[in-house]
Amino acid sequence: MVTPNVRTTIGPRVDYQLSKNHTLVARFEYSTGYRDNSGIGGTTLPALGYNTNSNNENLMLTETAILDPGR
Repeated sequence: MVTPNVRTTIGPRVDYQLSKNHTLVARFEYSTGYRDNSGIGGTTLPALGYNTNSNNENLMLTETAILDPGR
């Protein structure tokens, strides 16, 4: 039996130079997915199948500094 699976992921990123030696990076990741009729196959009857949904969101901020630019 076929079990449809759909997954969508979006992950934009923005880099911003705060000054000559400082950079800020912002990333956001969003993913969602669902699967119909999970858990069936083999000896498990289709009537015992179930549907699953998932959502995931991540926000990441990174600041980078060059403390000693060298010579």
